Order: sequence, then structure tokens, then C-alpha cells
Amino acid sequence: MSTSLIAKINYLLKLSRYRFWLYLGGTYLTGFIIGANSLTNFTTGKFLLHLIYFMIPANILLYGINDLFDQDTDIFNHKKEDKEVKINSSRDVFYLKSLLILCYFVSTFLLLSYDNFNEIILFLSFIILSTIYSLPPLRLKARPIFDFSSNILYFIPGILGYYQNTGIMPPILTWIGLYCFTSAMHLFSAIPDISYDRKASVITTAVKLEFNNSLILCLIFWLSFSLIFSFYYRFLFPLSILLLIYPLIPLYILITKKENIDQIYWYFPYINGIVGFIISITMGYPYLIELIELIF
Repeated sequence: MSTSLIAKINYLLKLSRYRFWLYLGGTYLTGFIIGANSLTNFTTGKFLLHLIYFMIPANILLYGINDLFDQDTDIFNHKKEDKEVKINSSRDVFYLKSLLILCYFVSTFLLLSYDNFNEIILFLSFIILSTIYSLPPLRLKARPIFDFSSNILYFIPGILGYYQNTGIMPPILTWIGLYCFTSAMHLFSAIPDISYDRKASVITTAVKLEFNNSLILCLIFWLSFSLIFSFYYRFLFPLSILLLIYPLIPLYILITKKENIDQIYWYFPYINGIVGFIISITMGYPYLIELIELIF
């Protein structure tokens, strides 16, 4: 394999935030599993196409736009050199724009394949929010409250997967609980960037609230999420106890007065992956047994 090809693959992996693939792809899979009623649900081309889309193209779209329009803050942010992508030249801009055009083309293809109004609305909402989060003049990431609220885009793939199997939308409490979860995830991720955003005059909720108040709001959001899902979805008990790990994280930081939370932030892909995996396996256990019986 040539050096240039390896470099391009590495670039795509970093651009798509491979550590966060499960944030969209895993969310779609979890929603799909919860809504499934047969093993045949998982053998359709529609399922496989959406799973692949939300794993890679959707992430390139979301984070690519972010990288393209965040150059003002990225020059101060050291993680862009290490774990993410930093634009250094006009050639980088051209390559990134080409990838984004391709992702929008794939997204349009998927959108045109729908014949259901609710699917169209859900998917279109994901594309629009992924775009205007970073794209001027709206640039929701630089507007307090709108920044973390727009993070609902992360649970839309799960709602879509659920709807594709059931034909119904989840109850309102589910939406509220997921809103609390994604809002806290966004706010927590913005805390390490407070100094970089302030230098670039980008006013986020985290910049407005500052360190401790941002953590307190994360605690409130995650506690609300845990309580809603623990009481409304009682059948998940004792698995719902796992959800308490989320409010415990900001509580621990506040008690210990830990100031550098960068390392904790990078644990979240593992925490979310493990929690999501356990819930998905539990909900999808009948289909797993059915698959094993078919194979053997």
C-alpha cells in the first residue's frame, strides 16, 4: 500500500472522528434493534445502507463542515493536531470540500429513496442541523443554548431506526430524555475548549457559564436523563443503573475540583460504546439467539 494512500485513509479516519462512529452509527443501530420484531429486519438493504451511512459519510459531513468553518478556533486548539483534522492549506480546503460534496450527494440519494413523510422529516432534520451547527451565518455552535440544543441531531438516527421498524414515533418523554443526554454531551465536550473559543471570540454556552456552572448544568441534564429512562422504561432495570455513571462524572469533577478534564472527555466513546452495547445486546437477545440457531 502506497504512502499517499495510507495518508489519505488516515486523514479520512481522523476527519470522520472514528472514535465517535458509534455516536451516529451506534445510535441508529440501537434504535433499530429496539424497534425490530424479527431477524429479517436486519437483512434488508435499507438497514445496511443506513448503518454504513451513519457510521462514515454522516460523520464526515458533520465534522467536515465543522473543520471547514472552525479554522478561527482551531489555530488555538492542540487536539486538532493530534486526534482530529487541522486545515493547513488551500489544498486541504479543496479536498475537504470535495468530500463534503460527495457526502451531500449520498445524503440526497438516501433522502430521495424515502416515500414516508416522517422519514423525510427526520433525515432532513439531521442534515440541516449537521450543516447549520457550524455554517455561518446561523452557526449554532456560537450561540448559547442553541449550541447544545442542536445536538439533538445525534439521537435522530436512533429515532429513524426505531421508526423504520415500528412506523411510530417514540413518546415525548423519550425525546425529552434524549435531549437532556445529548445537551449534556455537547456541553461537556465544549468545556475543554473554553479558553480556545474565548480567544477566538466564539461565545458558547460553556464560555458564558464557565467551568463549574457548565459542569452543574451537565449534572442536571444527565441526572434528568437517567431518572426519565429509569422510571419510564422500568423493564430496563437493573440495566438502567448503568445510566447513573453519566451524572456521577460531573459530580466527581466538581467534588475533586479537577480542572483538566480532557482525558475524561476522551473516555466517553468507550463509556457510551459499552453502555450502548449492553443495552443493544439485551434488547436484541432474541434475534441473536435466532441467528445462532440459523447458523448452527
